[in-house]
Amino acid sequence: MAAQRRDPGSLLHFVRRLIRLRTRYPGLGTAGDVRVFHDGYPLTYLRGDRFLVTVNPSREAVTVDVPDDRVPHARRVEGRGVRVDGRGLVVRGFGYAILDLG
Repeated sequence: MAAQRRDPGSLLHFVRRLIRLRTRYPGLGTAGDVRVFHDGYPLTYLRGDRFLVTVNPSREAVTVDVPDDRVPHARRVEGRGVRVDGRGLVVRGFGYAILDLG
């Protein structure tokens, strides 16, 4: 546990960041509406009409189109291995992101 506390990239710190996000933005919690854009890999959905979430648990990179005009201006809140490309997302293997569509 001490090693996790010292490492800002550890799972412990990642979970703490996610908890802070859910506390700061209730729409990320269970009270927020969910609109699923892609239920294969990567799982991609809109939470609370503001946060675009994508998770690719596979090794292969995947591209997904998201029918929302706000995507090109999205701001990354958390994640790695995700690139916005127009209205689409390029998600590397094991990539994930929470994007604020504002």
